[in-house]
Parts: sequence; structure tokens; C-alpha cells
Amino acid sequence: MGQRLIKNFDELATSPNRKIALEIVEAGLCAISTKEVVRSSISILDGKLKIQGKEFDLSLYKNIKIVGFGKCAIEASMALEEILGDRIKEGAVIGLSTYPSNRIEVFSGTHPVPSFQNTIASKRIFEIASNVGKDDLLIVVVSGGGSALLCYPRSECDQGMKLYNSFLFSGKTI
Repeated sequence: MGQRLIKNFDELATSPNRKIALEIVEAGLCAISTKEVVRSSISILDGKLKIQGKEFDLSLYKNIKIVGFGKCAIEASMALEEILGDRIKEGAVIGLSTYPSNRIEVFSGTHPVPSFQNTIASKRIFEIASNVGKDDLLIVVVSGGGSALLCYPRSECDQGMKLYNSFLFSGKTI
């Protein structure tokens, strides 16, 4: 097996039964991995992009653009980049970390409280989405945390910060 998701697997696998239980958990984590879900749901065959049974004839599109926001959006976008490669004209995605990319601008933002970093990334996402033409295919990746990570213009981001802070100190639960 390659690198494990459970980092302290060997320390925890102190008996045959514990090892089996950890292997089951590891298999479950692998099955819900963002990259694996994207890879198993999206493919290209005969010039057609297939997404969970729906087909998009790529010859009908001049450009493919990707935008994304959320805690898993970077991982999903990187999987899309592996699948689509140089077919991607441009893209921008914001998540919680950075990742090297050849086609997609990757921004690290803050969550759950939005910040100025989020506004910069969100502005770029807005620019790309605003410049989509009728011959373009725009793929939008949205995951949990997207409402805090995507905030533009700055006034919306400031309002989000105020709302979060007032809610946090109210003593209420989600």
C-alpha cells in the first residue's frame, strides 16, 4: 500500500483485530477522497467530457475555465486539471492551502472568518466567471466552507466577518 491516510497506523495496529479495523477505516477514507471521487465521476472519451453520465462534446467549446471555492475545492480542481490538462484555458480556486498548478490559479484563504485574502481570490474568480462567452465551458467547483471563502466585493466580506463575530460571541450553536 502507498502512503497511508492514517498517519499513526502502525502505532495503532497493535493487534490483528485493530489492524483490520484500521484497514477498514483507511479504505473508507480513500473511497471518499475528493480526488478519488472526482476521478471516478469524470472522464474524457472520444472528445466528450463525461460527468456522472452526462456528456459534453468538447469540440463545441472554445475554452474551458474552472473556478472553485470551498475547503475541498483545490483538491477537486487539481483532479480536474489531471483529467483535462492543457484543455483548461484558465481558472482560479480558493481553499485553505495552496497547491502547485500549471493552469489554475490557487489561492489560500481563511475559514470560517473571511479575510482580505479571500476578497483578492474572489475578485479573480468573479473576473473569470464574468468573462465566460457562449463558446466557453465553465466548470464550477463548490464545497463546504465556500460561503466564507468566497466573498466579493470587500463590503460583503466585511459584513461576513461582522456576522460571524457577532454570532460567535452570542453563545449560540450552529
